Order: sequence, then C-alpha cells, then structure tokens
Amino acid sequence: MAACALPLAGCQDEPKAPPLNTLKPKPLPQVVMTPADVDAGSDIERREALFRVQQVPVYGDEVPKDAVRIELKGEAVTIAGQPFDPTKPDAAAAVRQRIPEGRPALIAPDADTFLAQAAPLFAALDVARVPTYLLHPSGRVAFRVTLSDEHDFQNWLDNPRPAAVGRIRIIHRADGYELQTSIGKLPGGDPNGPSVPRRGGQWDLARLRGALGALKGRFSTDEESCIVPSFGMELSAVATTLTGYYTADGERYFDALCLVYPRPVTKADAGSPAPKQ
Repeated sequence: MAACALPLAGCQDEPKAPPLNTLKPKPLPQVVMTPADVDAGSDIERREALFRVQQVPVYGDEVPKDAVRIELKGEAVTIAGQPFDPTKPDAAAAVRQRIPEGRPALIAPDADTFLAQAAPLFAALDVARVPTYLLHPSGRVAFRVTLSDEHDFQNWLDNPRPAAVGRIRIIHRADGYELQTSIGKLPGGDPNGPSVPRRGGQWDLARLRGALGALKGRFSTDEESCIVPSFGMELSAVATTLTGYYTADGERYFDALCLVYPRPVTKADAGSPAPKQ
C-alpha cells in the first residue's frame, strides 16, 4: 500500500504487517497412543498392548551420604529415628535443630503416606530452607526438589518474565499426567483426558519421559519445572514419577524441580501463607 503526505509528494511503500498466522506460538508436540504405536499383531494383541506400559530404567540423583533421613508413615514422622511433630507452631525451628546447617533432608515415605499428610513436614522444611531430597521407592536414587507451596507456585505462574518460557508442570492425577504449559495443555490421545494416561493400573513413565523431552525441546530455555500432585496422591507415586525428568543418573531436563504441596492452614496464619525465614 502506498502512502502520500501531499498530493504532489513522492510516495513510498509502507512495510507490510506480518501475517496473523505468523504471530501464533509454535504448536505443542502431541502425545498419542493408538494401535499403530504398538507392534503388529492381531486386533486382540493390539488392544491389550494399549494397556501395557514400557518399562524404563530408574534414573535420579545420587542419594546424599550426609543427608538426615526423615521417615514418614502416614502422619507419623521420625527424623534420624526420633519422633517429630511437624504440626507444632515452632516446627520450622525444631527442624533446624534436628538438621544441622548445610546438611540435606532425605524424605523416605512408606507406600501409604499421602501428600496431604506430609504437608506439615514440607511446610516446616520449606520455611527452614532445608535442602530436600525425596527417596525413590527402590532406595537406589533420590530426587533433589525445591518445596513450593500453592502461593509460591501461583507467583511462579503469574511472573511475566521471562515471557518466552513454557512454565512446564505435571499435574499428577489419579488417572495419569496432565502436562500444562504457558500456552496450554500438551494434547494426548484423548483431548478430554490426561496428556499421559495411566494404563493398566501403571504409570506410563516411558511416555512421560518422552513427552517431557519434547516439551524441553519446544521450550529450550526453560530451567525449571514443577510437579503438582493431587492432595490424595501417595508420596511414593510422586517419587516414582520424578524419574521421568531424568535421561540418566544425575542428568535431567531441568535444573530445578519444584514439588508443590498444600500449606496447612493454622490459627497463626488464618489461611495466609506463612512467611519464610
């Protein structure tokens, strides 16, 4: 289009605006599970294969030798073999007395401990700024995590800078993994279901690992990701899931992994997040 300041003046072509379709963000990769994804065979064999998951090696961080072990059995907590009550008002200070400065905590939950039951302990460790590892059920590896309450997690999501990051997070639900990003959900085979569904009663870690790798490729500058388990999720299942972030021992897609937990409501905070020291 030509524009003229005066009828007799020379005209120059204005630069054209880029097409609207070029302003759209690059689409997300897709996680799909169809009979075409499995080996050839009879229709029955293919249908059965849809409910089987590929077994993958368990990767993680080395279990820190100087860690103070914290065992969880439901709401019962022991630190270095001694009973501990994380629901007391001075729990954060008491944690710091039990765990010397510079030493990490190694959380070892039993199979029946749920995230909601561990929330008071997480809050105490979070406020006390204790480096935290979550032990894999095998006991061979652990996962270095940053504890983040819901308030901190929302601030992370709302932070406008940098704008190009994906803010990749795993919503860990009973029916599988929903992978969310700053531009939407990673689509799976069922648009109304999780990105990586639970199949045959098992967590599909192979497909989760591949999906996280694809998202890391899409958002290559991302250095942090979060896992957001449902309150009723077993901590052992969370620890099982975290191996999906790793491609080998000590090698993971993101430098920082945050574990989002529900901060318990107390009379002192009246529902507001307690200040961190």
